[in-house]
Amino acid sequence: MTPRFSVIIPTYNRSEKLLRAVRSVLTQTCEDFEVLVIDDGSDGTEQALANLDPRVKYLRGSGEGVAAARNAGIARSTGDFVAFLDADDWWYPRKLERVLDTIRAHPTVGFIYSGLDFVDTHGATLWSANVRDVQGDGYVAVLEGNFISTSAAVVKRACVTNVGDFDVSLSGCEDWDLWIRVARHYPIHLVPEVLVAYEYLSEDSITSRHLAWLKAIDEVLTKALTVDRDLSKRRRRRIRSGIAWSKGRVCLGARDDALALKQFVEAVRLRPTNWRALVYVGVLLFPFLTACLPHRLKLALRLPGARPDSDQFC
Repeated sequence: MTPRFSVIIPTYNRSEKLLRAVRSVLTQTCEDFEVLVIDDGSDGTEQALANLDPRVKYLRGSGEGVAAARNAGIARSTGDFVAFLDADDWWYPRKLERVLDTIRAHPTVGFIYSGLDFVDTHGATLWSANVRDVQGDGYVAVLEGNFISTSAAVVKRACVTNVGDFDVSLSGCEDWDLWIRVARHYPIHLVPEVLVAYEYLSEDSITSRHLAWLKAIDEVLTKALTVDRDLSKRRRRRIRSGIAWSKGRVCLGARDDALALKQFVEAVRLRPTNWRALVYVGVLLFPFLTACLPHRLKLALRLPGARPDSDQFC
């Protein structure tokens, strides 16, 4: 019988955390799935998975990176929907059950995502993400920034077949690029529950490689706007303003205040009514104001001295 879900988990020398991720799938309340682990590493992952569960399939990766590994998993998948999970993240037990409820309620849906907790490397919860709520046409919303974690994403396999796999030619943000292409043609829906634990403070987190992330997001945005020439000039400026604001917050998380200020100024130039960017410009130009703000407001604004940015997932 064809499984409802194909769970794709790429991994690279993370066998201990991988086992935690795989077990979080095996303990799902919905058991209609297969698990495909694509291994680009050399730490004994195949042996660790041996005899774990017949639904877990081990695939040797090509060593070409995470996007290529996910594509290999998609190519071998047999489920109606493809669910992605990173090796250092894990799901809560009702993840697939709640996704299945959404599929049944919205039969034409092409893409489902959920809320998530940010956790540290020890698994302790740091905070829950304020995920943007989109129900139905989410194309422009996804263009304005990647608010969807890969580990929270479930895509109808037929949709991926129609729009294409992860683009391995990009230097990063391949997941966001795929979400854009799917959302342009198919409805998307948020499951308004926290169903995923996302390990934020891993060694390859966005804030430890923010310059590469900025380059990648520009590549994806340029590609999307080149493909879709029907977007108005006003809409394009609004999208670019939102992206500049998001880039500024990532720079804040990386403690690169100078580059963050540059991004926020660009966001305001593109859209003078972008009040969120205006707030950051004021705070960064007059840093003494930060000390006067309540800690709760610092947290809400992701200001230096509070907590790092947490809403972008490329």
